[in-house]
Amino acid sequence: MNNGAITTRTSVELRKRPSRLWILNHYAAVPGEPTGTRHYDLAHELLRQGWQTTIFAASNTHLCPPRPVAAGRWRDEEVDGVHFVWIKTKPCGHSRAKRILNEVQYARCCLVAGAGRPVPRIIIGSSAHLFAGLAACRAAKILGTRFVFEVRDLWPETLVQLGKMSRSHPFVVALAKIERYLYREADQIITLLPGAAPYITAAGGARQKIVHIPNGVALNRLSAVADHPVSDALRRLKREHGFVVAYAGAHGRANALDTLLQAALLLRQRGQLGLAFALIGDGREKETLVRFAREHGLANVAFFAPVSKKAVHSVLSEADAFYLGWRHSPLYKFGVSPNKLTDYFAAARPIIHAIDCPYDIVRDSGAGVSIPPERPSVLADALLAVRGMTRSERVALGRRARRYAEANLAMSHLADRLVAEVLTSDAA
Repeated sequence: MNNGAITTRTSVELRKRPSRLWILNHYAAVPGEPTGTRHYDLAHELLRQGWQTTIFAASNTHLCPPRPVAAGRWRDEEVDGVHFVWIKTKPCGHSRAKRILNEVQYARCCLVAGAGRPVPRIIIGSSAHLFAGLAACRAAKILGTRFVFEVRDLWPETLVQLGKMSRSHPFVVALAKIERYLYREADQIITLLPGAAPYITAAGGARQKIVHIPNGVALNRLSAVADHPVSDALRRLKREHGFVVAYAGAHGRANALDTLLQAALLLRQRGQLGLAFALIGDGREKETLVRFAREHGLANVAFFAPVSKKAVHSVLSEADAFYLGWRHSPLYKFGVSPNKLTDYFAAARPIIHAIDCPYDIVRDSGAGVSIPPERPSVLADALLAVRGMTRSERVALGRRARRYAEANLAMSHLADRLVAEVLTSDAA
């Protein structure tokens, strides 16, 4: 089949194809793993509307334990009706150079792994990195089908703003060219960030292509969650200290967990006891954070390994409040949509959100307290304010969070939007 013949197919002909969807997401995961399950959850919801989804994900990432691929370059697996193709990639750890090689290897192998499979109606490339979007775009052109580009993080802007890389760095220049190409070639653009449309249009994306579908939470899965050893540990912390503030997610520079530890130190210096802090997860900064807590004698700070999405609700339900922090950066003027925040909302506890952003769902929903980022003394005051609330006041904040999740973040609702606004829209 040559590209000339492919490009002459009309949208009507494409809609006659069976409802098959491919999603290329390097970091896609299943509920038993300790990272985001956005695409598994959406695909599971799409089953009831007749969509068969195949997710192409990497066998090795820095976020999950390795997925075995015994022989060949990929392995197929069915997970609750959702088809996964685990692309064999080399381990990368937290090395930036190895991660880039891992991402390129994944993208190249996706094109090979897709050969010979039933042709999908739509291919989504998710920008955990741009190489996945590039592979999805190429596959769509070869197969003569629609390409949808999902914007999770803004590349290369994130490297410039948070990684402090120069805009003239060759890698940044190359990524910027890929980014503009993907915005131009995409039939539609999904953004998780509520305010990203101006950024995307400035980089060449057409405004009418853009659809906002944030991260969400599978509320129907939460009631079936069993207890977890970290849940027991949080209960012990509560018995020893009285009030537990939890953080569950990546331990990277962008997450500003050093601000939380500095606030914990300030509280001890003020003689304010009765608070404990549970940091759950892993990442490049974890070793530094553990060392800081140890050197400053912060015995009320406990670190835990990542827990699976299947168990995270059990763990979070033992906390009294949650913390989520960010760096002070112009990057966040476009908004944020982290997985951990949707988990916090579903767990119905007050949220302390340290961010400088016009799109703040914690503030707008009344689900907690929003404060400026990277201000340990302000954070310490906010922690004391939330602890000092009556139980009924904290319960009210938690109920607002849960109601917001049910109305806006439920995966069943987001899947319906995906079908209506992307998969079967007029643009299809």
